[in-house]
Amino acid sequence: MSAEEIGLYTMRGWKRRSVRVSGACLEKVRAVPIPMGDPPTQAWDRPPPAGHDVFGLQVPVVLDPSPAPWRYAGVFVRVSLDDQRVNVQGVQRYPEAAQGDLPVTAEETNGAAAGVFFGHSAGPRRPGVQDGRYGLRVVLTVPVDLPDLSGTVRVDTTFAHRGWLLRRPRLEHAHGDTLVRFTVRLPDERVPAVPVSGADPAHPHDRRPSVRLCLAADIERFSRFRTPEAARAQERFVGLLAEARRHAGIPDGDVDPQESGDGRFEVFPAPLDEASVIPRLVEGLRDALARTNADLNAHARLRIRVALHRGHLHHGVNGWVGESAIAVHRLLDSGPLRRALTDHQEADLALIVPDVLYRDVIGHGYGGLPPDRFRPVHVRIPEKRFEEPAWIYVPD
Repeated sequence: MSAEEIGLYTMRGWKRRSVRVSGACLEKVRAVPIPMGDPPTQAWDRPPPAGHDVFGLQVPVVLDPSPAPWRYAGVFVRVSLDDQRVNVQGVQRYPEAAQGDLPVTAEETNGAAAGVFFGHSAGPRRPGVQDGRYGLRVVLTVPVDLPDLSGTVRVDTTFAHRGWLLRRPRLEHAHGDTLVRFTVRLPDERVPAVPVSGADPAHPHDRRPSVRLCLAADIERFSRFRTPEAARAQERFVGLLAEARRHAGIPDGDVDPQESGDGRFEVFPAPLDEASVIPRLVEGLRDALARTNADLNAHARLRIRVALHRGHLHHGVNGWVGESAIAVHRLLDSGPLRRALTDHQEADLALIVPDVLYRDVIGHGYGGLPPDRFRPVHVRIPEKRFEEPAWIYVPD
């Protein structure tokens, strides 16, 4: 990819017109394989998921000279990857960038995106950002079947001007006029990162004990189907769950499912960015259900209950073992969740999550998942000696 120009624009004048004040240039983006245990992998201190490589994506940005009497006070560079199976594990300064002692005051990683802000977050008295090369080195896990990395780069800046009568510098923000696209071809011959001791090389799933996110789901009123109809319903059910997982960036090979006639239990890989995965998983379930039911009559229509939970799990001789593996099924079978789907006949999905997931993830509004649409409930099953606060969501 040749260098791409980016215009930096700000709003000025009483009519608030967009005015170009400077520019930047995105130089060639490169992807460098990172073997496990290499010293530069400080941002990557965990084993990658099965079937993934580790790459360092180098994204250099060159700033044009600042327009006098303004000086750069900060620069923000953000990278977004197209393929949601790619996962950002860490972000560092671009190795060859001439940034001197300029502080990195903010870093952002979210699923398949990463960003870095260089500058002084508190409004500098002496702006210290020089024109020159900035950028970031993003550490990624990449599926081995992905032929190339593609995405966009965004650049924004902050300018400062200290006039004769100004006790503090005046700040002005400028945004890049375009998202610059890039595509980087990955090597045809690639060897996945070396698995750590304890992984089972004969099985595609990582079954080592760890804290995992898990899902349980079942089909409402599955017994109404005759045998041929039940087989088709199962096929649609498994397909829409797989579609939702892929939408969330979870490869099929990284999930260890346990099947039953009208239900399914799935344990997701670790580590996992729940702030990205959970909203996209819910979005994927909702959209996949809508597509599945679009051409079905009322009898064939699929309506499902879904429960999520998180906890320490390990794999025994007959499946996953741990408190969360039990709790997620208790939530799935609970009366409040069943009533939620019964009371909303227009809905195809009812979701329940424990209070810990609501407080850690959903309550913060990650991924546009609306916290105010979740209703608190108390699940109590005395005969199972189970009791837990939870939250229920029924999408439109």
